[in-house]
Amino acid sequence: MVFQHGVYKYEVETSRVSPVHTEAGLPVIVGIAPIHLGSDPEALQNVNKPQLISSYAEAVALFGFSRDWGKYTLCEFIYSQFALYAVSPCVLINVLDPAVHKEMVAATAYVVTDKAVNLGQDVLLDTVIFDGSSPVAGMDYSLGYDKDGSTILTLLPGGTLASAFSVTVGFTRLNPDAVDEYDIIGGVNTATGEYEGLELVNSVFPKFRLVPGLLASPKWSQNPAVAAVMRAKMDNINGHFTGQSVVDIPSDGSGADRYTEAPEWKNQNNYMAER
Repeated sequence: MVFQHGVYKYEVETSRVSPVHTEAGLPVIVGIAPIHLGSDPEALQNVNKPQLISSYAEAVALFGFSRDWGKYTLCEFIYSQFALYAVSPCVLINVLDPAVHKEMVAATAYVVTDKAVNLGQDVLLDTVIFDGSSPVAGMDYSLGYDKDGSTILTLLPGGTLASAFSVTVGFTRLNPDAVDEYDIIGGVNTATGEYEGLELVNSVFPKFRLVPGLLASPKWSQNPAVAAVMRAKMDNINGHFTGQSVVDIPSDGSGADRYTEAPEWKNQNNYMAER
């Protein structure tokens, strides 16, 4: 008989909790997502398009993920729904439009450190332009995002930039701060005839044959105008169904920084509904 002596290690794949699948009370969430960080080839076109999501990996691929939940409001729900409670499915709607909610960054000289340059967050990779030179992507440099969502420009060995001490580049970055309550409320685009924002609630059942049960818009639903539209949409879904809107109250001095102030704030802002 053979005996093993000493210490041995074995690596086993980390088990993941399978999401509980329930179509009752289907959550529909409208907000802002870092779609530039999504790995799906169509992530950047994922604007005002309801997406039925069944897993954390699917959500991150289509919408990207950021820990900055104050800026990217859909990410908080993605984390809660799949990482904390493992429940599926849900419908996510992003209103951040790279064609509209953006800002140009003029060509600026960046110092190279360890053959790399950090261009900051929210950069659209295909908009990076070098000033005064025309290096080739994949030969002279590469672009990518780090774990924090910052854009890293790496100078490749043997390329024309390999010995550079600085590079001058300009680019376009997403501007989530340009999104306002009217983007969340949405409506019908007069130019295209397409539904946008909360108006897309009525697209969920025809598209997925699932009835919205809960409607939320983290951060934005503390705006009385947004909350009123949310309530109206859930009171009459496709002329046949009803659901419940889950709304927020500001927890600072403008809202209710004590729980006893919540009823008064609700009355003053018409946060009253049957459901």
